[in-house]
Order: sequence, then C-alpha cells, then structure tokens
Amino acid sequence: MFEFSEVTNDCAVYTGIATLSTLPSQFSVPRVVYKGKTNCQRSGYTFFEDGNLCINVVEKKMIWDKANQTCEQEDGRLLVLTSPTKINGAFKYFNIYNKVLMQQQSQRFGILSKRQWKWIDGTSFETQMWSEAVFNNFDANHPSMRSADCAVLGVSKMFDVYCNNPRKFICERPQLV
Repeated sequence: MFEFSEVTNDCAVYTGIATLSTLPSQFSVPRVVYKGKTNCQRSGYTFFEDGNLCINVVEKKMIWDKANQTCEQEDGRLLVLTSPTKINGAFKYFNIYNKVLMQQQSQRFGILSKRQWKWIDGTSFETQMWSEAVFNNFDANHPSMRSADCAVLGVSKMFDVYCNNPRKFICERPQLV
C-alpha cells in the first residue's frame, strides 16, 4: 500500500494492514521512499525518461498470477499503461531492449480481462489510446484454450494471450517517479 504526501513530496510504503497490537515495533513506522531517477535506479529498476517509467524486465518466465505476485513482493506492480506518454515510452524502451538482445520478444504486463479489459490498478482500458491492440480471445500458442484473458506488449502492438502460458514480464514502481 502506498501513501503520497503532497506536502513533503514523500511516498510512504506500507507492507500490509494490521492492528497496532499485532504490528511488530520495527514496522510501526512507514518506510519513506524518495521519488526520482536516482531512487528508481537504486531500487534495482531502470529509469526511462521517455514515458517517465521506473521498470524492471524480468527475464524469468512466469504465468500471469505468479508474475503479478512477484512484482508486488518487490513493492511494485505489473506495468500499467494508461497515458499516451507511458505507452509511447514503453514501446520505445522495448524496441531498444529487443535490439540489444537481437531478438523480438513480448512481455506480460498489468491488464486482464474478466469480461471487460481493465488495468490491475482498476483503470478501464481506453481503446482510443491503443490503435495497435489485437484482442481476438485467441492465443495461437494455445489454440485449444477458449480464453486469452491476459495481454502482452509486443514490438509494435498489444495482443491477448492465454494467462497460464509462462512469459517474461515487466514490473514498475510508479511511486518512485
């Protein structure tokens, strides 16, 4: 859980909710997290100025639920792209990333369909921002599955995939930017 103070420009990170009587003394005070490029890099993530992104591409392939859990354990979340600036920045970063690796790869991020596409932060999916999204409820790697309710970010578009197919994924720490 995060709490940002506009007065001090600090973001406090809480690891959970507990009553004061059950909370160990070392956790009674929230940890202060300072925002900015340097602090993103100190956390082990990469700061990418185009898009103002603080991200980590995780090379280990995982199913969607496990990827989401892994990001949360790092005080982050799967990447959420809800603005044109972040969308363009993410595509630019991953085109550079794929050129360095000399291969084209797609990465899992934080959107899920349960009858309607939503970002994991609860924001609705805005189709007008995603002219290059292909949602056909079909994953060519798993044609026998009847649902493709997760999405991956490809080189130039987003497309839906089967959630239990292990893939690389992208965590972000938006509280640091």
